[in-house]
Amino acid sequence: MKQFISLCLLAIFIPTYAGDKLELRAALGYNRSVLGPDPRAITIDSKGSYQFGADIIWGKWIYFNTGIYSLNLTSTYNNSFNNVTDNVRFNSLKLPFYVGLRLIPPSLESKVNARVFAGPSLTVMRNVKSDDVYISPSDYNVVLWGGNIGAGVDFFRFFAEAGYEFGLTNLYENTTFFGTTKASYFWANVGIRFKL
Repeated sequence: MKQFISLCLLAIFIPTYAGDKLELRAALGYNRSVLGPDPRAITIDSKGSYQFGADIIWGKWIYFNTGIYSLNLTSTYNNSFNNVTDNVRFNSLKLPFYVGLRLIPPSLESKVNARVFAGPSLTVMRNVKSDDVYISPSDYNVVLWGGNIGAGVDFFRFFAEAGYEFGLTNLYENTTFFGTTKASYFWANVGIRFKL
């Protein structure tokens, strides 16, 4: 919780030093999870899912980006011991905090720009749904940290971006039984931006 509060305070105070270029954005996107490894003779097949949310960007050539997203991830667990196939759906809130670089300097920018970015994200697990009883929501960590890298394009009032989040926190609480599986995934967003 202390880490969460610190990240929120950082997101509030940095705009003071970031310049006067400020954007509010709304986005909807697609993701595909990459979970593993799992030590229990279980293979994990990734499936596509979605996320949506809003964020804010501030800064000129170098910029900062934070927001809040409702994140849904879906995977299929295939257990070779008992021939059980289980669809597991994760619902969580994601708070990203990225630092980015616009590839076209603001002094030369017209209505189009490209950018790259990287940074940490904090994910709070809200709910885990499973088709089978051998996986319980209490088996998972509530707070997960991840690192992100990505790139995006701004086109007039619209934007598109894609990235990869690599999990830094163990997905399961009991690592002795479940192992050190991390929650990583590819993601892509499209949306609309409003200059403030």
